[in-house]
Amino acid sequence: MRRHPFVFGYVASSAFLGVLFGARIDFDMALYAGAFFAAAAAIGSFIAAWRPGLEAPAPQLWLMTVAGNPAVLAAVLIVMQTPMCMDGTSSARCAFNLLAWTYLPIAVVAPLIGIAWRWWKER
Repeated sequence: MRRHPFVFGYVASSAFLGVLFGARIDFDMALYAGAFFAAAAAIGSFIAAWRPGLEAPAPQLWLMTVAGNPAVLAAVLIVMQTPMCMDGTSSARCAFNLLAWTYLPIAVVAPLIGIAWRWWKER
C-alpha cells in the first residue's frame, strides 16, 4: 500500500510538533505527546480519506482533518467546560484547559503542513 503524501506529511508533522510540545515538560512527555498527536492525526486522516477524499481541494481537506481529529474535539470540549480559567485563576481543572489551548494551534497547523507536503510531492 502506497503512503499518500498528505497522510505522511500530516502524521509526521503532528508527531514532530507533539515531541516539541512535550519536550517543554520532560523527555517522557515528549514521547507520549508525539505518539498521541500522531495517533490523533492518523484518525483524522482516516476520516478525511473517507470523506472528502485525500485528493480533495486543500480547504475541504484541511477542514475535514481538523474536524475529524478526536483530540481537537476533546480540546474544544475542555475549553468550553472551563470558561472560569480565562480569568487567570489556577486550579487542577485549568491545567487541562492550558493543554487544550496549547494543542489547538498545533492541530490547525499540522494539516497545513500535510497539504504543503502533498503539493510539493505532486509538483
